[in-house]
Amino acid sequence: MPLLSVYPDEMRGSESRLVTLLRLLFEPLLRLLPRSEPAAPYVPVAKGKRQGGLDFKADAGAGSPATDAGYSAPDAGYSLWRDVWCLFAAAHKSDLRRVVLWTSGNVALSVLGAVLYGLILPGLQGQTFSLLTAAGVADGHADTAALRANLASLFSWICVLVTIDVSSSASQIYLGVRWRRKLTSRLHSDYLSRNASYHLAQRFPALDNPDQRITSDLDQCLRSLNGDYTTSSGGIVLSLCTNLALALAATASCVKAAGADVTLAMCGYVALVLVLNGWVNAAVPPWVRRVERAEGDLRFAHVRLRTNAEAVAFFDGSDVEARVLSDRLTAAIAAATGLYWRVTKQSLVRSLCASTDSFVILAVVAAPLFSGQKAAWTVSEITTVSNAVGLMLGGCSSLVALITPLAKVAGLARRVAELQRALAAPHAAPMQPRGPSGGSARTVIMEHTPDAIGARDLAFSTPPPAPIALSPGVTFSVRRGEALLVSGPSGVGKSSLLRCLAGLWEADAGTLLRPAAVGRGGVFFLPQRPYLPLGSLRQCIVYPRVCGAAAGEALELVELLFSLGLGHLVERFGIDGVAPDARPWDSVLSVGEQQRLGFARLLFTAPAFAILDEATSALDVEAEARCMRRCREAGFGILSVAHRPSLAEFHTHRLTMAAKGTSELTRL
Repeated sequence: MPLLSVYPDEMRGSESRLVTLLRLLFEPLLRLLPRSEPAAPYVPVAKGKRQGGLDFKADAGAGSPATDAGYSAPDAGYSLWRDVWCLFAAAHKSDLRRVVLWTSGNVALSVLGAVLYGLILPGLQGQTFSLLTAAGVADGHADTAALRANLASLFSWICVLVTIDVSSSASQIYLGVRWRRKLTSRLHSDYLSRNASYHLAQRFPALDNPDQRITSDLDQCLRSLNGDYTTSSGGIVLSLCTNLALALAATASCVKAAGADVTLAMCGYVALVLVLNGWVNAAVPPWVRRVERAEGDLRFAHVRLRTNAEAVAFFDGSDVEARVLSDRLTAAIAAATGLYWRVTKQSLVRSLCASTDSFVILAVVAAPLFSGQKAAWTVSEITTVSNAVGLMLGGCSSLVALITPLAKVAGLARRVAELQRALAAPHAAPMQPRGPSGGSARTVIMEHTPDAIGARDLAFSTPPPAPIALSPGVTFSVRRGEALLVSGPSGVGKSSLLRCLAGLWEADAGTLLRPAAVGRGGVFFLPQRPYLPLGSLRQCIVYPRVCGAAAGEALELVELLFSLGLGHLVERFGIDGVAPDARPWDSVLSVGEQQRLGFARLLFTAPAFAILDEATSALDVEAEARCMRRCREAGFGILSVAHRPSLAEFHTHRLTMAAKGTSELTRL
């Protein structure tokens, strides 16, 4: 699969020659890590035309798990490099070349500092030791002038090297923070566009905890790669490049000091160590993903308990919730234990390899004696060869030490890349509507008309993985000033019909009629429990618009609240007041107050058509009549789903849906 195949065409030429060179240098080392297993099918595949949302697998056979579930397995060829590159390119789409050059400059600066540190400082330190111990020629005193000049040179080089190290590390950490900001903003934008957050939850159930992937997983991954801004510690990017440069320099030095045969033997040993450590780390990335998923599930259980604390208290369900939390904790500990044993196995292998380094050095030095190529080594020769081989092994050991952090980053990067690819897929191509029960596609037409909402011969089913046909074809139309009540037994598809009108579900066939706009002058949806954002009462009413500070608007909102029986909220909180202790409004207000606040939002928005889904289920008859009467007086068309017989007097027509998919339209 091409490296940038998940991105638009304008991004596919952005990989510069320098990036290609870096990839050729580091790909062999990164390939020692295991390729991420296709354990969780996340990546959607686009096809044809659709109404909105994420796409279903298009090329799988009918009835296959991929087709029914609405997702497909990721490319098994994705490696750490490609996952990281996908995240890098997604974040820096507009300034990719500049950031690549910036990162390359940091890498080059860090490598230069490391090489200078390894080549210049030892020589200067050796000269200084010689001057400290050598006697003057004439008077028996040390050459203080030369010693002073040598110390000044040594101090100057130390300052230069410290400046290089701090500058490259700080610059890379800044790039990491910038990378996180841009990538998180990109993920937020994709996550909140075209109802992607809804479709991820509905059609990609295996894509666990997207909030954790965007926040915790992404932060950990980029901190490991670029450096931790809280501790100013370096990241894997600079460490990998620096240690690789030092290993190559040490190898060249070993060739010069010990000869090609000794160096070749050491290269074989180093390759064996790298392959062995890479093989041992093969299980680390999947277990990192399991740990992150288990931790996210545990955190979600706590959030869910906090959100539903009142209901749990009413049912006295503390024991059940305690078991749920205990099960989630057990799963998290089991995953952490599995990761611990695999990391421990790698640590044991690395320690074993490190403990055999001295034996390997002596064996390599003794090999020419056993083969008869050399009669004996002098002390000076042994010291020179041992030092050269030791430097080579030291540089390669630093690379081996990076394999475990790289394996952990591979697991984190895969989790974020899965989400990024799932969010990027809907923007690539729309989808062809499916037929009934997931069969062959049929035509669904969306007609945008400002004068009516309705459907003609609309067939729809529940979403995959197990679609159930709900209606073979329903027809109705609601114009301004009219009100249609949709009734029938539970489970016949009343709310599903509204989801098709909203574009949340793809219909099987037929025609949908509705205004293109959502909000003022268009169509407005009011669910059974309206969403109440954080903020003031004013923000709850004007949502999704950003509230202003106009005095006339405040007066209008106050009058609206009093007319719906919510004047006590104004007196208690004020129109611009917030809930006590900044708590969410749904934990402060009753469900009935929340529903009336939803009607206040509907009346303030003044749409042409209102679609209500059990919007008065928690209201008493008097409050229900007050809200519906205000809606009828406003003059917009109403399509409402409800079970209460008392609502019939506020509607002009009734659509009765039966259990076998039949429907009947009557005038009231």
